[in-house]
Amino acid sequence: MPALDLTKSRVTQQTESDGNEVIYKNFVIVSPLHDSEIRENTGKIQVNVRVEPDNFSERGHRLIIHMDGVEVYKGENTSVLLDNVDRGTHNIKASIVNNRGHVLRETRPTTFTMQRFHI
Repeated sequence: MPALDLTKSRVTQQTESDGNEVIYKNFVIVSPLHDSEIRENTGKIQVNVRVEPDNFSERGHRLIIHMDGVEVYKGENTSVLLDNVDRGTHNIKASIVNNRGHVLRETRPTTFTMQRFHI
């Protein structure tokens, strides 16, 4: 059985309501790496997303990052610093939404473990 390719993203909706096709050929979470362990006592983690073509904000689209099912970022930056992430295993996922909030494309979930020193 072939291994699951976590670098490919899943298309949830590929057209806008007006019928214009929206194509994002490459949409992945670059970091943190899937199944990685992050050792950071302050709980900071840099989330980097690659989207191609990268002109999504010019189209009126926004990037949303969810961690453990909760929206932690919405905007135009593809590099986001999350602060004070709790110890333990977390899942992150990124989506591109249009100006009506409809999901155009989303990444596969990425799992990472935050390790913080605990006294």
